[in-house]
Amino acid sequence: MTLSILAKEAIKTALAMTIAYGIALALDWSTLMWAGFSVAFISLPSSGQSFNKSATRI
Repeated sequence: MTLSILAKEAIKTALAMTIAYGIALALDWSTLMWAGFSVAFISLPSSGQSFNKSATRI
């Protein structure tokens, strides 16, 4: 059984969102929405790639 590329990306994003919320809860952050927002922003194809490239250059 093979998964499509879209299914794999959805699973990776969901796993990253869960890990980000877990870390935010463990560190007792006041607003958890920023952890989820950052994962959602990074997972977008166009803005996520440009952000990743700029972070790599730094």
